[in-house]
Amino acid sequence: MEQWQTLVATALMGTGRQAPTPPTGEGALATTLSQLDWSQPEQAILGAAGAIALHQAVGQQPQQQDWQPIEPGSTEHFPIIAPSIARHLETAIDNDPELLPELLTLIAQTQQRIPERLLPRLLNLGQRHTELRHHITPVIGQRGQWLATRKENWRYGRVGDIQSFNPNAPEAQELWHNGRQSERLLFFQRWREVDPDGARAALATIWPKAAAREREGLTQILETSLSMADEPFLEAALDDRAPSVRKAVVQLLIKLPESRLCQRMATRLHQLQASDQQGLLSVSAPKTYEPDWERDGLPKRVPAKRGEQGWWLEQMVAAAPLDIWGDPARAMAAIAKGRWQHELRAGWELAAQRQKRADWADVILTQINWPIAGGNQQKRRTIRQLLALLTPSRREHHLQAQLSNNAFHGDWLELMSECANQWTLAFSQVVLEQLTKIMIQRGSTRYSAVRSFLDHFRLTLHPDLAPEVAQAVAELPAKTNSMHLFERHCFKLIETLTIRREFWQHFQVGLDIEEKS
Repeated sequence: MEQWQTLVATALMGTGRQAPTPPTGEGALATTLSQLDWSQPEQAILGAAGAIALHQAVGQQPQQQDWQPIEPGSTEHFPIIAPSIARHLETAIDNDPELLPELLTLIAQTQQRIPERLLPRLLNLGQRHTELRHHITPVIGQRGQWLATRKENWRYGRVGDIQSFNPNAPEAQELWHNGRQSERLLFFQRWREVDPDGARAALATIWPKAAAREREGLTQILETSLSMADEPFLEAALDDRAPSVRKAVVQLLIKLPESRLCQRMATRLHQLQASDQQGLLSVSAPKTYEPDWERDGLPKRVPAKRGEQGWWLEQMVAAAPLDIWGDPARAMAAIAKGRWQHELRAGWELAAQRQKRADWADVILTQINWPIAGGNQQKRRTIRQLLALLTPSRREHHLQAQLSNNAFHGDWLELMSECANQWTLAFSQVVLEQLTKIMIQRGSTRYSAVRSFLDHFRLTLHPDLAPEVAQAVAELPAKTNSMHLFERHCFKLIETLTIRREFWQHFQVGLDIEEKS
């Protein structure tokens, strides 16, 4: 517009250099501009700018866009959780995400979903914490899956829950073939949960074109619902061109005692063992490396400070079926004086974890040397993994036995704090007793350790212990002058146990952990 261009030119030059003149012309705009006081040039320019801008805006038509209609979400299958649980969920999302795995698992197990108002916050949390995604996707319902298609960072939510999962649906196939790698991995995991054979068949179709990193991730997910039906595919994948993929394949095959890889290890060991007249088991270590071992995941190069023969023997034992040794107690006794007993024991420990053999784990834990705090971290990790294979009663039996063997109960509590298992009510009472003792006896010198214990035990102690914990905390000031150092953490322990107790009672979960396992 000519008036606007003239006005801008005058403003740029400055009214001191070029005095503005009233615009000429006909029409409502020219009439309005002529009524301004042009003897005051600065005020007149500002008034003219406002009038011209308003004149340009009046009567303008909005830009037309041919928007595609948005498909509505599907009908919900599950009811929304109760308002009281929703409030706890909201608090956990904002302030205590460590509570979410247990709470979201309970919601999913009871086939309920979260309120719509919490969907954006939970989906955002899953965007930042990828370890929570497999807990989040089953509880967001159809609305959550619908929302997940509307924002790039929420796309992982399209996987949905097991009940509504349909890998053959068009949107599911689009995700499988064109989704991000992280989405495809989560989708494949859900597929393995619903239809292991169908998921493996689909994997075989994309395997040749998938990148090595994705092949490795998809292979690791095959552990979900792993069975001998997967063995032919995995055996062929031992020849994959990527070392990382071959390593992931080996880690799965050694968990299948009947696999051809494990049977080859058994054959190699059979050539190395013999029994004497007293029934003692004599096992010799391999003297030379054979080229075909590498395909089965046994590299020629050994770790530093390890002898070749002992290392090779240990790896063979760890990958061979445990059944070739017969009864675990007899096998442990039969090697008591053998040269390679330490390598055999270490191999059996690994094999028990891989093959999930509770009978072997039970015997090993009876005879193993339990490290004290600050001891062998690898051994402590082995103990935790073996304990996880047992029923709660056997697990707590072994831990109870160690309590009497520890001169300082702080070491025992440290071992408890490393275990992720939830404890029965009876054993939780034992843990509380020891925790109370150490707060009274050691005072501020154990503050950092006690704080760590309290923060961990709030997620593993039995929720029904909440009243007893509250009573014990109330009695502490009379027994120690260091209560002020632990007070905040003690109250957090009581608060968390109380909230978890409400979870369990609301969802009518059997409060006997022995039954849960």
